[in-house]
Amino acid sequence: MALLDPRVADSLKRAINRAGLSSLARTLLELRPAARATRRADKAQLRALSGKLSAIRAQIAAADARASSAALVTGMGTVPFIVHQLPVLAGMTLAGFSPVILLPSRANRSQRRIYEACGVTRFAYWEDEEDNGDARAILEALGKCKTQDDVLDLTWQGISVGKYAVSTLMRRLRQGHIDIADPNVRGHMAVALRRTLDHAAAARAMIARFDAKLGVFVDRGYTPEGPMFDACISTGVRPITINTAHRDNTLMLKCYGPDNASVHPSSLSLKSWRRLRKMKWTEHCWQRLQSELDFCYGSGQWYGEVGTQFNTKSIAKAELVEQLGIDPGKKTVLLFPHIFWDATFFWGDDVFRDYADWFRESVRAAWRNDRVNWIIKVHPANLIKNQRDGINTPFSELEVLAEFGQLPPHIHVLSPTTDISTRSLFEIGDVCLTVRGTVGIEAAIAGLSVLTAGTGRYDRLGFTEDIKTPGAWRERLAHIEETEPPTAEQIELARRYAHGVFLNRPLPVSCISFRFEQVEGAPIAIEVRAEAERAVMNCSDVKAISDWLATGEEDLFVRQPDAATQPR
Repeated sequence: MALLDPRVADSLKRAINRAGLSSLARTLLELRPAARATRRADKAQLRALSGKLSAIRAQIAAADARASSAALVTGMGTVPFIVHQLPVLAGMTLAGFSPVILLPSRANRSQRRIYEACGVTRFAYWEDEEDNGDARAILEALGKCKTQDDVLDLTWQGISVGKYAVSTLMRRLRQGHIDIADPNVRGHMAVALRRTLDHAAAARAMIARFDAKLGVFVDRGYTPEGPMFDACISTGVRPITINTAHRDNTLMLKCYGPDNASVHPSSLSLKSWRRLRKMKWTEHCWQRLQSELDFCYGSGQWYGEVGTQFNTKSIAKAELVEQLGIDPGKKTVLLFPHIFWDATFFWGDDVFRDYADWFRESVRAAWRNDRVNWIIKVHPANLIKNQRDGINTPFSELEVLAEFGQLPPHIHVLSPTTDISTRSLFEIGDVCLTVRGTVGIEAAIAGLSVLTAGTGRYDRLGFTEDIKTPGAWRERLAHIEETEPPTAEQIELARRYAHGVFLNRPLPVSCISFRFEQVEGAPIAIEVRAEAERAVMNCSDVKAISDWLATGEEDLFVRQPDAATQPR
């Protein structure tokens, strides 16, 4: 169905802003039933936490009063996700940074009240900044763009406005590729680019206004966070990212600069990797790593934020071979597509133009090569993301597969709802194909050969085969049955790397506790611990974050005890 041209609505919105009526318009939007239901839920949760937050608020406010530098912090939307930021808010104030929370609009007073309950006193609003005065020139450049790549190359004052506009539009339209030749899509692209340009100008203005020294991000690949991230890099402000790690109640933090701006947040810095390469590697190290994976898969917590292993089970090799009907006399290739429209251009460089193009070419190669078994596992996070967004559209991967017609017998597809755990697939697999997914690390430590089609994470470290051109990828898959298994040295390198990612980089949280409930939408359940109420600045996670910020190092690296890994 043709997309409605959004430029008329955008022009109306800008007219409302110029008339000074934006707050009124946003207030009216907040009267919608869904927005009112969210506010009611927030009020109930805030009341339940008010006693503990009252004590914490005073402690953070006292530290904030002594802070000497400002930190611009990406604002979250609801009580659980705002309280989820509490360890970082406390850690940065202990380190001398006063948080300034970036919120969309003054009209949504609920967000501000939640942050104020946590001790935050300063706020900034994206809607307050003026339009980008250079927008016309960049939009004229957009008119000359003929391909998605042309748009991706658009920049403004060191900010990749084209990349962030394309990524944001992909996410909103649920499309794996932006066809700029389509007039309807071009209209959406023009509006997305104009908004990104405005956010880029706003980012620079806010950095200057608060004389910020630190930027704190969760997702930094969409607008408005992406332009702010680039603005931090280009003006010498230190940006950090905070992400939930692979299991509940752990965080992963990374510091960025010009030299590492495009690396994945769960990658290892050169310093971390050197440390792991020098570490004495023993069977006990490997057992601890296995124990961690056993616990996370067994409990369903493995990347529970997006429900990757909810309701899955381990299946024995012989049973799985029979269940899938694969030929035991052939090698088996595991193809793990990324979600086409999610974080497509966030990290590194891709061999193909985007995830959709890579998957389509890989499927084409699979169709032609029946000398191996092919198993295609549609990304399980598709399900949770659709549930959260209230969308019930077909998964993009399945739409691409439908282009090829009926599946041949040597190709097997597993849906996001399969009960087969990913670890079970490693028992029958020989080769793993990915761009840069976590699954490549898992497959490598299990002894599979891993082929990557993109940079920015664990490529070129000695335990993967990293393809550099589309032609080389096609040629490699045409003869994939000739792939040799990895050496013992390569497997050990992969396990050292995995040790760093899954044991050394995750920070156990102690001032709060959180978990992702294994139900539809994977909502986050959060509690504030009594020790935070008593002395939040003495909590181990808060002190670790503060100490890390003082070092300026890229990775927050947690030294592991000699004892076997225990559930945290």
